[in-house]
Amino acid sequence: MFFRLIVFLIFNGIILLPLFYRYILFFNPPVAVQFTFLGILFLFGLLPMGANERFEKNFKSFYPLWRTILYAIYIGGILLLFLTFVRDLFWIAVAFIFSQVPSPFDIGPVMYANSLTLTVVIVLILWSLVEGNRLPRLRHIPFYSPKITDPIRLIVLTDLHLHRTTPIRRIQKIIDQVNTLKPDIVLLVGDTIDDEPTRLTALLALFKTVSASGGMYFVTGNHEFYIGYAVCVRALSDMGAVLLDNKGVLLKSNLFLGGIPDSECGPKFSNKPNFNKAFQNADSHMFRLLLSHTPIRFKKNSPCDLEISGHTHGGQIFPFHVAPFLRYKCVAGFYRMGNAWLYVSRGTGQWGPQMRLFAPTEITCITLCPCNRKLPLP
Repeated sequence: MFFRLIVFLIFNGIILLPLFYRYILFFNPPVAVQFTFLGILFLFGLLPMGANERFEKNFKSFYPLWRTILYAIYIGGILLLFLTFVRDLFWIAVAFIFSQVPSPFDIGPVMYANSLTLTVVIVLILWSLVEGNRLPRLRHIPFYSPKITDPIRLIVLTDLHLHRTTPIRRIQKIIDQVNTLKPDIVLLVGDTIDDEPTRLTALLALFKTVSASGGMYFVTGNHEFYIGYAVCVRALSDMGAVLLDNKGVLLKSNLFLGGIPDSECGPKFSNKPNFNKAFQNADSHMFRLLLSHTPIRFKKNSPCDLEISGHTHGGQIFPFHVAPFLRYKCVAGFYRMGNAWLYVSRGTGQWGPQMRLFAPTEITCITLCPCNRKLPLP
């Protein structure tokens, strides 16, 4: 463990060396200053570890603030590295083409550019904290299908990541908004729990007040497996939700709702997704809706008409949008899958830092409508 930590710190320090050069070494400060900042860069990777729940006993009521500060500094460092790299790459290219442009290797212009970049990063961090703590945006989406006999309203909540630091008032306002929409069905599409359920008693109790004529259903995400599959399923069931991992249920308006456990973590914990079990009682004329926390892109032979997923958080914090796209070929919104559709939610909460940058949270209201028209692209 100690050896892996040392390797991680060295690797982390090497990645951040461009920042050390551009913001410290470039100005040739005293050797003591150089070594001080070099040490800080190598310890930078420990910041998320310092936000771990084990430190709650040390900071007590200030733990949420402590956690927020560490994550904000960590994300700020990553943003600074990214923006500095893009800035310098563009600057060098322009200076090479136009001789009248100030050199990116002159101290004066670099000092000005560094000050401006740091200011931009601070503004982005403050904005991301505001976005991460504001109420989710409500997104209304109509979905037309000839298989639907009567309109049915679905409310999708995914990636809530309920944690001991999650404000109760925020969750209460989310539930109040859900109830205002008078949904037929409420769907929890994984990563609802992100902490020991015993620490979430008050938060989970709020969901008992959810009002949906057709009930509330859930599937598990990767974080339910991390925390403990059995205890999370029990906690979610106790609040009135029905488990749909490899199960299905026929609801009104010819809607068959099927679900699977997380497609990535499930197999590692001997709980593989089984589409045949999920839709074993579904007839071909029924509208098949699949709940899968992690997006699955079916190229053909999709087991469903519509798949609803989360997991990507829509990227959560720029520039991390590229990661889910490279892995899943989707980030947020609608995607065509042969004769079916996939909808990926940006999530109603967030993992780790309570921060969002160019990927706002959402409460998704999908209305299934009986119509022969194709779904218009959002």
